[in-house]
Amino acid sequence: MDPFTTEWALKIQGMLKKWGTTEMELRFKAYTDVFHKNRIKEKIERLQVSLEDW
Repeated sequence: MDPFTTEWALKIQGMLKKWGTTEMELRFKAYTDVFHKNRIKEKIERLQVSLEDW
């Protein structure tokens, strides 16, 4: 498994939705954090662009 890529984070997120337990969520926390960090960065970039346009 490639470490900490968005592709794997999405696959693991889908797996956790289907078979997730608290222990599994803790085990794969680094992968799901990668997914959420990328989302947050995208939101920040969109907000910065909208502020520049405003």
